[in-house]
Amino acid sequence: MWRNLMAVMLLGAASSAWAGSHDVMVKNAWVGETVTGQTTVSVQLDLTCTTASGRLVALDSPVAESVEIQRLWPSGGKVKMAKVRNVRLQRGRAMSFGEHFSYSLMMLGLKQPLKIGQQVPLTLTVMLSDGNKVTVEAQAEVRALELSYKHYQGEKVQDH
Repeated sequence: MWRNLMAVMLLGAASSAWAGSHDVMVKNAWVGETVTGQTTVSVQLDLTCTTASGRLVALDSPVAESVEIQRLWPSGGKVKMAKVRNVRLQRGRAMSFGEHFSYSLMMLGLKQPLKIGQQVPLTLTVMLSDGNKVTVEAQAEVRALELSYKHYQGEKVQDH
C-alpha cells in the first residue's frame, strides 16, 4: 500500500504545472509563437514567493539575447513601457506578468523562431527579504497566436 501511495505522490509531483523551489514558485509560464522576422516576445507567468517577500531581479533564457522586466501603464490612450531593475513580490501572493498586467517580461533578440509546442527554458533570479538569492529553472510552453478574424478583414479591433 505504501508503494502505491508513494507512486501516486511522485506521479503527481512530476506532472505538476509549476516549477520552483521551496521559496519561489513559477506557474502558468508560456510565450506566443513567433512569426518570421519577429525578434521580441512577452513571457506570461505567475510568480510566488512562499517563505518571504522578495524581488524578481533577473530572467534569462538561452533563446534570447536578453530579457527585460518592464513596467506598463496607460497614457493618452496608449500603453507606455519602461525598463525596471526589479519587481517587488509579496510573500504568499502570486504576481502575474504579461502583456495585460502592470509588469511584462520581454525576451529581446530572439535567436530562433518559437514554434507551437516547444518548451522555452527560463532562469529566474529572486532576492528574498531574508537575504537569500534563489534561482528557479522553469519551462515556458510556446502557444498559438490568438488572432481575430477581424485582423484579416482589415476591421478595427478594439483593445481590452
